[in-house]
Amino acid sequence: MLVASHSTLQAQGSTLHADQYTGRLFYVPNAVMFTEPVANYTEGSDFIWHEILVLVTFESDWEAAKAIILEEIQAIAATTA
Repeated sequence: MLVASHSTLQAQGSTLHADQYTGRLFYVPNAVMFTEPVANYTEGSDFIWHEILVLVTFESDWEAAKAIILEEIQAIAATTA
């Protein structure tokens, strides 16, 4: 969106390995359009997309890795709910 004071951009991709909308909005004041972007994490979406890469080799115990990852996700979710 372009208005007189600023432009609003939806972040897509960036550090992600997919061309997925991240939930981040960037408000760029027109006066500093090409020098100083500003990110606002409080508008645009209830969620922010963030990827965490986990290396599991063919020699790894993938079931144990899955259990550890799920346990950590549940622990984090319990503290943020």
